[in-house]
Amino acid sequence: MPNLNENSLAGQPKTLYLFIDESGNFDFSPKGTKYWVLTSVSTFSPKVNYASVMDLKYHFLNNGIDVAFFHASEDAANRRGVLARTFHTISQMNGLDVDAVVVQKNKVNPALYEEIKAYQKGKGLKFIRTPVEDQFYRKICRTLLQYVFRRHHDKIERVIIVLGKVFTNKQREFIKVELRDYLAEKFPLLPFSIYFHPVEADFNSQIADYCGWAVFVNNERNTMRDFERQCYDLLKPKLKSEFRIFDIGGTTYYQHENKKERGQGPAP
Repeated sequence: MPNLNENSLAGQPKTLYLFIDESGNFDFSPKGTKYWVLTSVSTFSPKVNYASVMDLKYHFLNNGIDVAFFHASEDAANRRGVLARTFHTISQMNGLDVDAVVVQKNKVNPALYEEIKAYQKGKGLKFIRTPVEDQFYRKICRTLLQYVFRRHHDKIERVIIVLGKVFTNKQREFIKVELRDYLAEKFPLLPFSIYFHPVEADFNSQIADYCGWAVFVNNERNTMRDFERQCYDLLKPKLKSEFRIFDIGGTTYYQHENKKERGQGPAP
């Protein structure tokens, strides 16, 4: 078995890996989630973290628990023992930082995510709303990267960004453009790669899913349940930033529906 100690990376370029995931839905209406969260897990040692979660998976399989991969909202709904043990494992990892940008959706100016066009119909006007998500992703992606790179900008020789394939094709293109433009603008000599992989394909992406879920639930729930609070508390030492981007001041554009909180975790 290869040596997964960080010392085995000696002599190789100092590569920073970012695993990015979203939580919440993109429905900007009273029926949607109250929050949308973009979370990054950054590490110079992805193989070490991968090995920790792989050991955990086979621990569960050996104890009769069928874990094909880790998915926080499903585990919160059906396998809270798996959820708790996984967060404990994440809390013990070295060389792993978590950053999140938290969006209170009803405070986002609609100009950032939709375009309204008016045209004449009979004696009146008809309005058509068209999604234009590029400005929204530009602001959120740049904010997230600013928090990550203010710690690492002088330590890295290469950046690899892996995003889950939960995004639509259109969202992927917006995000890829914004990440690429930010890196080219701020670090013009820094080589980088951007990939979209299924979350199931990489344990590091599953760690990002777990971290994003915990931050999302911490903001979305009016009252957190005990196991949710415990998961968030386990994550907090790894959480380098949790920036609530539109919370202070500004206009509230609509009111959320008062929904009865069900027992299952929110879907990312």
